[in-house]
Order: sequence, then C-alpha cells, then structure tokens
Amino acid sequence: MNIPLYILLGVLIFLLIFLMFFLFLKIRLEITYKKENNKKGKILLVASFFWKKVRKEVSFKDKNEENKKSANHIKDNNDNLSFGEKIEKYRIIFEEMRYVWSKSKRKIRKNIFAEKIFIDMSVGFEDAFVTGITTGSLWAFVYTVIGLLSDIIKISVPEVDIKPVYNEDYFEADAKCTVASSPVNIIGIGLKILVNYYIIKKKIEKETKKEKAEDNYGNTN
Repeated sequence: MNIPLYILLGVLIFLLIFLMFFLFLKIRLEITYKKENNKKGKILLVASFFWKKVRKEVSFKDKNEENKKSANHIKDNNDNLSFGEKIEKYRIIFEEMRYVWSKSKRKIRKNIFAEKIFIDMSVGFEDAFVTGITTGSLWAFVYTVIGLLSDIIKISVPEVDIKPVYNEDYFEADAKCTVASSPVNIIGIGLKILVNYYIIKKKIEKETKKEKAEDNYGNTN
C-alpha cells in the first residue's frame, strides 16, 4: 500500500509542531516546606507539566544516623588515600565545580525563574531578648539567601514574614517556592554543564599526566 507523499509530509509537520510545542511548554516545580511546632519538618515536591502532576513528599530522618552513615561512607572511600592524595582529590573536585559553575551560570540564570517565593515563620524562646535577637537574625539570613539565589536564577519579589513568639520555645515555618523552566532550556543547561565538565576534566587529566611525566623525567636524571 503506497501512502501519498502529501499525507507523509502532513504527519511529519504535525509531529514537528507537537515536538516544538512540547519542548517550549513550561515545567513548574513547586517546593513546599512545612514545620509545625514540636514536629519534624516535611518537604512536598509537586512537578507540573501540561495536565500531569507528580507529587513527592520527603520527611526528615534522624540527623545523627544520617551523619554517621555519610561519615562511614566517606571514610571507606578515602581509607586507601594518603593525606596528600586526599587534599589533591578535593582540590580537583573544587576546581571542576568552580569551572563548571563559572561557565554555566549565565545559561542557568537566563533560563530558570522562581515565580513565587513565600516564607512565613514564627520563632520564640522563653527569654524575650533572645527571641528578638533571633527574629532579627532570621530576617537578615533569609534576605541574604534570597540575594544569593538571585545571582543563580531569576526570582520574583518574595513575600517574607517572620513573627516573634515571646515567653515560650516555639518554631513553625511554612515556605513555598515555584520554579519554572521548559524542556528545551533544561536540556540546554544539562548539555552546557556536561560539555564544561568534560572540558575541565580533560584539562586536569592532561595537566596531571604532564606533571607525572616531568616528575619521572626528573627522577631518572
């Protein structure tokens, strides 16, 4: 059965239009943190794309247990390395991260946008002086973090309210942030990061080989 050429072209054009529509459609990730007084905090992640929503709730576990597991994992990985080798390992990791970030930050800031930032906190201690100092420090800390965040991605004007609660130990927090981008922008950012990581990885490997070759040449002489 021969399918007419105009039908094939029509189907191809339709698929291309659908693909373009799909790639430029907004993806939104709503991040919600809720901490009630005397209860553990929870994070709710809601990803929205077209008509589809995916939810994931994250509860905080025992910090001491997590820190112990993390410390044991790091210790196991580094047991066979000398102190100098450990320093060199972390220096390389830092150099890779610094290079990738410096080359990718414009792409990230241009294509990711925090549409909504809402923070509502209530904090208190039995000592009124400590409550006042802590409340003021939290205001400064929150806006410092928002300032740092604005250097990474575009953000809207945040809504922040931090209230003091006197004469009792109290802490509640409700924070929401909606981050938006599109598949084509996310793919572009991912490719940019991978390319920059590959470049710095190869550069460091080349420098390491050169240093070893010079050391070997010096030892033979």
